[in-house]
Amino acid sequence: RMIALKKVAELYQKVLSTPDGQALMKEMYRQYGKRLSFDPDSDRKTAFNEGQRSVYLRMIHLSNLNPNDIETEAERLTDD
Repeated sequence: RMIALKKVAELYQKVLSTPDGQALMKEMYRQYGKRLSFDPDSDRKTAFNEGQRSVYLRMIHLSNLNPNDIETEAERLTDD
């Protein structure tokens, strides 16, 4: 059964507004948002990487999080 998009967005907002949800999104940024999807040796790997990235971007979009805030904080934590 499909959940209405509005309900899905509400669920993302609820879960990702918690400290654990914020930490998860920062980790997902480092794993999927920051890296380049393109793999010059494999179109399949490029497609796979882009699929992972698109899931991350959908979560950001539906949660109404500011991707710049996540990126800035994730970069700060990486530099420590």
